[in-house]
Amino acid sequence: MLFRSFAELVPFLLVGSVFVAAVVLAVNYRAIRNATRSWKSVAGTWLLSCWLLGVCLVTLMPRAGGALQERTISLVPLVHTFGTGLGAGNSNLVESLANVAMFAVGGFIMKLVAGSALSKVVVRCLVLAICIEVLQFALDLGRVSSLDDVIWAGLGSAIGAATAGLLASKMAAAVASPAR
Repeated sequence: MLFRSFAELVPFLLVGSVFVAAVVLAVNYRAIRNATRSWKSVAGTWLLSCWLLGVCLVTLMPRAGGALQERTISLVPLVHTFGTGLGAGNSNLVESLANVAMFAVGGFIMKLVAGSALSKVVVRCLVLAICIEVLQFALDLGRVSSLDDVIWAGLGSAIGAATAGLLASKMAAAVASPAR
């Protein structure tokens, strides 16, 4: 059900991904040609940009009847997720888990692309999540601006970055050790 809710965003993401690829290639053309930037790095930049586009589409598109609802902000931690019940069909819990998953992907990509420390990845994702929540409230999108979403984004990014770090270290160890 959650994925059907975002089905109308898929064409925007596909077209946006092609547009992002064109921009990333145009910006990095000389660096690629002069071999000062690798294709792997450019592909990572494109992947991270596509993730960011997807996050913006999912979180900043107005909900159906969005402007008809009153602006809502929830600043008490975890009340929106657990304090109001799990919602119809556990929708509050599903939305929270989807937020964790979405930012886990971002944390994973950021860790692999930038090679940043886990704490830097989490801080970047938290800043992004705070910006999203502020924009949701300021733009009156018919969404609840919730501290819970920031918490779940931080947790997801930490999970993703830690997973990427473990995977990278295991792959490095496998490459370094001779095959038996």
